[in-house]
Amino acid sequence: MIQTAVILLPLCWLTLLIAAPRSETISSRFEPPSGFERVAIQDKSFAAMLCELALKPEGTNVMSREGKEILCDDDIMAVIEEPPLPVTESKGAACVLKLWGLYRWSKGRTSEISFGLDNGQRASWKDWRDGLRPRVHQGRMLFVQVGVPDGSQANYLRYLTFVAENAGPLSLKRDLEVVVPDNLAPGDVIVSSEGDEGRAALVLDVCRNAQSGERLLLLGMGGENGSDIYIPRPYDPVQGEGVWFTLDGACYAVGLGQPTALRRFPPNP
Repeated sequence: MIQTAVILLPLCWLTLLIAAPRSETISSRFEPPSGFERVAIQDKSFAAMLCELALKPEGTNVMSREGKEILCDDDIMAVIEEPPLPVTESKGAACVLKLWGLYRWSKGRTSEISFGLDNGQRASWKDWRDGLRPRVHQGRMLFVQVGVPDGSQANYLRYLTFVAENAGPLSLKRDLEVVVPDNLAPGDVIVSSEGDEGRAALVLDVCRNAQSGERLLLLGMGGENGSDIYIPRPYDPVQGEGVWFTLDGACYAVGLGQPTALRRFPPNP
């Protein structure tokens, strides 16, 4: 009797594991167009993490943080499973900050992380972790001790949410390195910071035509105020092929016809 129980339990778990559906990822759902191949990426890099992001089932609509459908048209090709930051006043960069922040957490490299805010100040995770919080004084933020140290992931996500509500495309454009279009790679950021309403989107994946050298990309965007992170597809007059954008097409989609800039997070161990 004891031997039977020992044998059946693993078989039961094995059956459940086989039957459980596995989430598709960006790399498994979206194949490059004919004549194109994915660019090489380093193992365990930010680019590698992006390509393996899990996707919700096909046909899933983009939801707000309140659970309401806000985007449900044919131009939405996929919704990413990773929950968005619960921002109340998104400045267009929340999805970029969330995914980069999660990567840094997974690598254990959070002590050095800090972001420039739109007002020119910087906000570091180390200060936030140690219990410092902002207080507005004469138009500036003073970080003062108001709590006890807390290095939990939940507190780290609260820090990223604060950053996303106070940093937007303008500060990303200042902070990140300039990228030459011919070197476009997964993890790069397309930034539009013209006028009052800027936007930012992540390059999730890149493929290249070996003969022409042309590069196409998958674009990751976030809706307003804490909605799901999603993958759009090119729409007229945006240039692209299937779900893959040309760089010019992606820049048009992000900037809505306004000038954009291509940026990259600095390399990290």
